[in-house]
Amino acid sequence: MESLMTRFHKEVFEPYLDFLHVRYRFHSDYEHARRIWEAKLSAAELINGPYLEKAQSYRTGDPIESLGLHLETAETIKIKLKGRSLWKHQTEAIKRILAGKNTIIATGTSSGKTLCYQTPILDELVNHPGDGLRAIIIYPLNALVNDQLNEWEQLLTRHKRITFARFTGQTPDSQQTYVARCTAQIKDSLSEKKVGQQELQQEINRRLQEKLDKEKEEIPNRLNHRDAIRATPPNVLITNFSMLEYLLERPIDAPIFKNADLRFIVLDEVHAYRGVQATEIAFLIRRLKDRLCAKKVTCIGTSATLGKRGDPAVRNFATQLFNQPFDDENPIYGEAEPPALRMPSISLSMVFENSPPVVFEYSPPFGLGL
Repeated sequence: MESLMTRFHKEVFEPYLDFLHVRYRFHSDYEHARRIWEAKLSAAELINGPYLEKAQSYRTGDPIESLGLHLETAETIKIKLKGRSLWKHQTEAIKRILAGKNTIIATGTSSGKTLCYQTPILDELVNHPGDGLRAIIIYPLNALVNDQLNEWEQLLTRHKRITFARFTGQTPDSQQTYVARCTAQIKDSLSEKKVGQQELQQEINRRLQEKLDKEKEEIPNRLNHRDAIRATPPNVLITNFSMLEYLLERPIDAPIFKNADLRFIVLDEVHAYRGVQATEIAFLIRRLKDRLCAKKVTCIGTSATLGKRGDPAVRNFATQLFNQPFDDENPIYGEAEPPALRMPSISLSMVFENSPPVVFEYSPPFGLGL
């Protein structure tokens, strides 16, 4: 298996280097400038890292049992947390959203913002199961949509009757297209395997069948293609704002909104919407709510970089974006846990005379980043 740094160079740095070579060219009259530019195109000039970054620790919140969640919801969240408690900003946000209050969550990166709205959405669907669209989660980028799909897969493993789907430009049209895409991915993963064509095809077929069987057993509630989404609209739809615009316009996508009882609209990375684009998003949300006659919808926005604590401009921005009021308790910020000294389990003085020092391992609360 290749190291992380090797993969980084092959999959990120080298393609970026090729892009720079192609993007910027010099006339022959400027040969000296070209040589200087070429000398700068090196890993030493373009790459920083690896580096150490302290992982933020937040104040502990209320116990899960005190939030009034359905027992199934509470058990699922406990499993997801793997023994950790919810943080204070998470319990504050969850309680607000459960009460139907519009909420802006403005905590740092990797602070568990997703769980703040996943929990009340899940609890609503556990308490009131049924068909039709109940929550729409909107992202500015497809990469974030794909990551969110994985989050919902993990969360809904124990809730097979709750359906979810991703609808972007990457979503296959039909089951046949989905199978063809899976086949191509498997074939690509076996490209370096030196076997005969017949043996290769047998291996592809075997892995494909294993994948399809595993998905049918473990995630039957994930809708994999557009035909399925239109035939049986998911409870949770994950998309981007451009695709949502198409969904509201195209007659072929009208069945997605049939029997919808929209209760949640989530805009992630709300700081990305500004100027003309923010105006377009604001009108898109108004059209969505008007189309679905959504009168009891809870609006949620998240961002790691949105204003300062107590800044009324953040609430005003959210109010205009969603066309719904956001009270003075918004936005919710994370409260850092005061640093605590953590001592190693073996004393530093444990060095015996005429013998090598005792070696111990101590893992401080740091995360390695590239």
